[in-house]
Amino acid sequence: MPQPAYRFLLLSSLLWVGCAAPKADAGAGNAFLGRLDSISRLDGDSVISAALGALYHSSSPAVRNEHYRAFDHKAARLLVYNPDGAPGIVSLFHHLCADPSLEAVHRATAALELGTHFAYTRGNPDSADHYLALATRAQGALTDSLNARRHGIEAQAQLLRGARNEAIGSLYHAIRMSERLRDTAGLFGTHINLADVYRGMGNPQKAIDVLQRGSAYITDRTNPIHKAFFYGSLGSDFLTLKRYDSAYRLFKITEALLARGPAFPNASFQLYCGQGKLFTALNRHDSALYYFERAAGIQAQTGDPEGAKILALYSAPAYARLRDVGAEAALIRELITEYSQKGDLQKTALAFQSLLEVARVRGNFREALSWHQGLDSVQGLIADKEGREFTVLAEKQFEAGKKDQQINIQQGELERRRSTIWVLALAALAALLAGGVFVSRIQLRHSRRTAHLQHQFAGQLLTATEEERGRIAAELHDGVNHELLTLKNSLETPSPATEGRIDAIINSIRFISRNLHPVMLREIGLARSIEHLCEQTMNREPLFVSAEMDYAGELAPSAELQVYRIVQEALTNTIKYAGAHAAKVQMGRSPEGLVLTIRDNGKGFNVEETLHGGSAFGLFSILERAHALGGKATITSSPEGTLIHLDIPLRHGHRTYSR
Repeated sequence: MPQPAYRFLLLSSLLWVGCAAPKADAGAGNAFLGRLDSISRLDGDSVISAALGALYHSSSPAVRNEHYRAFDHKAARLLVYNPDGAPGIVSLFHHLCADPSLEAVHRATAALELGTHFAYTRGNPDSADHYLALATRAQGALTDSLNARRHGIEAQAQLLRGARNEAIGSLYHAIRMSERLRDTAGLFGTHINLADVYRGMGNPQKAIDVLQRGSAYITDRTNPIHKAFFYGSLGSDFLTLKRYDSAYRLFKITEALLARGPAFPNASFQLYCGQGKLFTALNRHDSALYYFERAAGIQAQTGDPEGAKILALYSAPAYARLRDVGAEAALIRELITEYSQKGDLQKTALAFQSLLEVARVRGNFREALSWHQGLDSVQGLIADKEGREFTVLAEKQFEAGKKDQQINIQQGELERRRSTIWVLALAALAALLAGGVFVSRIQLRHSRRTAHLQHQFAGQLLTATEEERGRIAAELHDGVNHELLTLKNSLETPSPATEGRIDAIINSIRFISRNLHPVMLREIGLARSIEHLCEQTMNREPLFVSAEMDYAGELAPSAELQVYRIVQEALTNTIKYAGAHAAKVQMGRSPEGLVLTIRDNGKGFNVEETLHGGSAFGLFSILERAHALGGKATITSSPEGTLIHLDIPLRHGHRTYSR
């Protein structure tokens, strides 16, 4: 999916705290809100814009301040969903920035709305900087929420100028502030921004990793349009990596989300261009032309010159199979000069790639060689630039970490001083308790022995269960499945319905057999097996699941099976009970061994109550499997989601658990 300058991002999600505005007359306030609600039901952006202006100017300062949040929410949508701004709406917000009857925090908010519009929707960094400066003048009135948003807009303006290093610094400021505020909408948006930085560096895999981290912040309240940009961007990155199945599925999700939200031409245009490029790569030319025609229709309506350039870059190879594309090729050659002068190496490479594909379709291999040499040169420059940019990124992350470390050192010093006082008090208490310790140690030794025997029995039971599962799976696969295949082949003239039914039964048995005993663990390893499990889950359930696996085969096969079962059980619980939209599986390293986490953004539950409720077999299974590995699992949950954390020790670097 193309990423034009007006790339959108959670921009209408306003961040507020309470303000001390004087209370307006209740009757006047209710009348204001009633008129505001009726305006939203009008047809036509220009009509709505004029009605909003009339409502604002006819209301008293007290009413404006008390109900500014509701007014801003309605008016800002016109800025977001219109590339050129609905007639009069930009002028109205410009007036709000300077209206002395508005409180400073509201004037700053209006300035940020215009900064958002020019940075993301119009791609105009100079105008964005102007309104950011207006917002900054009200520095005392800017809340932490608004400051986090200001950093995000500032980063987009820096990206438009090609200043990625400065943008990275602004984005990390925004992320830290949003984390401190626990602002999921801000974190979601900032991760999309950060992914765009990596995409601009020519690293789509890193962009995917960042977006998958951002998926943890999707909630029921997330706007469908915002989700559409998220999934569309993710699909675009998979398309760049030629992972066409994933790109196709994500584009379909994007299409469904756009159908649910208000009309947003920019998003639809980007989606259709991405789908056209996908089907061109798959040699499905009729489908490619269908989507390019839809994109061309939107471009004709908006008259956006950047859209015309993007459309030419993506569609020329597809149209070259049907007609002469000399006009498009001439435009693309001009774009090579334009993008080169701007220093935009990614778009320069895209232009060379497009001309290379056109030459190949025409059978002009001499020209194709020329474009290939140009593409190779640009990609070499990109590689050099990536190295420099990633070095700067690492330095910025190091500096941020160093500041955090200094804060932690200061906090540690305070804690040590407090600890000294507590030690003196506890010493006296310890003398009183020493007599009771001896008796308690005897009881504790007995309890530990009992717990050890229980865990030992549980481990043996898990091992026996897995062996029995393997035996049943083998019988299903080698016995029942083969019998069904023999039955199918022995039928002389089977009907399509009969064949289809037998195939469905065979597939069901295969699925059950694989769930009973995942043979793929031996064939492709733990990391790829978990990634495959996540992909299967996404294909069967309305749940986005991502996996980040930093694993190099340190565990014995029996231990890998236990880890796989833990992930499988956790995802099953998420699907059944959590009501989540996204989940993430991560495996990494710690000084003691390996760390596995499974998190979701579901509704959460009371862990203690569930564990003692007698119906938590799945959770107990996770805890016992962790103990069988010699590790420890902790389960935490809140209304924001559930986290399962597993520490797996590695003894002297050897493969563990061979029970």
